Amino acid sequence: MISVLSCSKPVRIAAISSVAALVLLPSALAFAADISGYLEEAARRETQQAVSTNLEQISNQARAGNAEAQYQLGLAHRHGWELKRDAVSAATWLREAADQGHTRAQYALGSMYETGEGVPVSLEKAKTWYATSAASGLPEARQALARVIRRQSEAATGQ
Repeated sequence: MISVLSCSKPVRIAAISSVAALVLLPSALAFAADISGYLEEAARRETQQAVSTNLEQISNQARAGNAEAQYQLGLAHRHGWELKRDAVSAATWLREAADQGHTRAQYALGSMYETGEGVPVSLEKAKTWYATSAASGLPEARQALARVIRRQSEAATGQ
């Protein structure tokens, strides 16, 4: 409860604050999700553009061990950008980048384990990769981690 001095009498505004929080919090969360989605889409478009114009160079850099190039090549295989879609190759390249600490590759690999895209479904591996990515500050990874934990909890209780 917060007290505010108005004239000489303290005024209690806790009830107003609680109501405002209930009204504003969902809007703030939705706004944050919209921003996060916009930034994710912008990053994906930027990566797709880079792959389209520099596929040979990216492939060479990926084979040389460059984590960003491995991530880009993984996405190219996953989404079919300038290459045939190949989820197994996508997972392989994303794993290479993720093992080097590439945050977005860790998130993408978690997503693939969650859905079984190019790898066997494993909520434990998805949780591990999401947690690693979330620890680096990626908001989408925190949301995905919470979702996987909730799914595991529901499965354990039979819901």
